[in-house]
Parts: sequence; C-alpha cells; structure tokens
Amino acid sequence: HADAIHDASLKAALAVGTKDARLLYQAGLIAAAVGDRATARRHLDESLRVNASSEVAGEARRERRRLRP
Repeated sequence: HADAIHDASLKAALAVGTKDARLLYQAGLIAAAVGDRATARRHLDESLRVNASSEVAGEARRERRRLRP
C-alpha cells in the first residue's frame, strides 16, 4: 500500500515537471526495477542534468553505467 502511494506521488510530481535531482533519481530506480531501462536512463540522465553534484549524483552515475544499452 505504501509503495502504491509513493509511486502515485512520484508520477504526479513528474507529471507537473518537477525538477528535483533526488526525485528523478528515485524515478530512475523505480523504472529500472520494473524493467523499463530506457525510462530509467532518461530519469537518471535528467537527475544529473538538474544537479550533477547532488547527494544522489554518485549513485545516479553508477546506476546509469549499469544500465548502458
């Protein structure tokens, strides 16, 4: 139940164009977890564009390398 609420909140935030590096990173992880590698890469790339030195930037880079096509 909590995961569904979190997922819905994340989708709503992304739908309105939220530009938050941590949120985009989380969206990338969720997309990767469900097997949507292209969307995961897109969210991780955007996370790094928004703030390349955020607290999640290192993890975003590692995950992005893991998801190379």
